[in-house]
Amino acid sequence: MPRKIGLILGPGALYGAYGAGVANVLGQHIDFHRVYGCSVGAFTGTFLVTQQFNIMLNVWRNYVHGKLLVNLKNPLRIRHILDLEFLISLFETEGFCLDLKKVSREKGRLVYVLTHYLSGEPHYFCPDKNNVFKGMIASSAVPHVYPKVEIDGEYFYDGALSDPYPLKRALDEGNDKVIVVSNFSPDRGNGPLVRLSRSVAKAVEKSEEGMRFVEDRIRVSSDIFLIRPTDQILRSILDTDKSRINATLDMGITDAQIFMKNFSLAATKP
Repeated sequence: MPRKIGLILGPGALYGAYGAGVANVLGQHIDFHRVYGCSVGAFTGTFLVTQQFNIMLNVWRNYVHGKLLVNLKNPLRIRHILDLEFLISLFETEGFCLDLKKVSREKGRLVYVLTHYLSGEPHYFCPDKNNVFKGMIASSAVPHVYPKVEIDGEYFYDGALSDPYPLKRALDEGNDKVIVVSNFSPDRGNGPLVRLSRSVAKAVEKSEEGMRFVEDRIRVSSDIFLIRPTDQILRSILDTDKSRINATLDMGITDAQIFMKNFSLAATKP
């Protein structure tokens, strides 16, 4: 009987170009039992589940550079640094439309990590066509950089502040094998953006804590796998240089192709 394989796509803002490259390859070869997306990983995971890889790659290659998504011109207006509405409007435009019907058909297979505004605890959210865009934004809504997001009368923000790599959740939900994708290289520096707000600093701390848990589990289990870049091409999580974004995307594609050569074919697509 094929084993159930889970995929975790971690946070990282524009570093997420790496995870998009990885997801583009893995999603075309592996029939994932469940896909968990945190922050930028929620966007990537959604287009993996709907199998809209061309849109995923086109957006990363051509629609997130320069001032299209990030605007640091006026750092005092930090709530407007990330223009997430731009992405959502793009996903409702002809040629880029997210397959909302498939999102609903796959409900339960796609999981976003959100952080509950009042408790600070993780909330695992399974979107459908009516709330998928709100869920994407909520999972990426870093406090003081983007406002909290209301869903069904409750407020949420960036999942990276509570459970950036939900490995325990994935194992508890019956995934026999879990592939974790991190957008951060092992020796990357935190950089000046950590000082942007306490929330960003907390997200970095949570990410490092979550990665230590992943690495500890890998030492005792042959069914947990980690894919991450060997170095950081982008200069920060908000580096919008088009050539570096594309190079990061290409690195993810190459690393995933190498990974697939060694990965057990159990539970992969025919």
